[in-house]
Amino acid sequence: MGHRIPEAEIERVKRETDFVALVQSRGIALRKHGSKDWAGLCPFHQDKETPNFIVSPQKGLFHCMACGRAGNPIQFVEQHDGLSFRHAFEVLSQGGTAAFAAQPLTKQNSVPVLPCPLN
Repeated sequence: MGHRIPEAEIERVKRETDFVALVQSRGIALRKHGSKDWAGLCPFHQDKETPNFIVSPQKGLFHCMACGRAGNPIQFVEQHDGLSFRHAFEVLSQGGTAAFAAQPLTKQNSVPVLPCPLN
């Protein structure tokens, strides 16, 4: 069983992540929206015309005005890359190029895959 991630570490990773750069590294074009926020097309639903996806880097949050998806940088990686919360946290806690890799990191399986005994 894994150990619980300390809340202070979760808050540090959320605070230190360059949220705009993270979202852009996933192929989502953002442009300034007002004085503090950024807007782009939402990667979580099919509307490819209206920039409903709002990123608020000062608050460390994203929200889509159309589909309602919302969260922090860890939750963004979790939902966008299809990772568990722990794995998304680990990707972002590594910082540097790992967090902003075009392709998400893949887990390494430590258990060997056995042939099917029913053949």
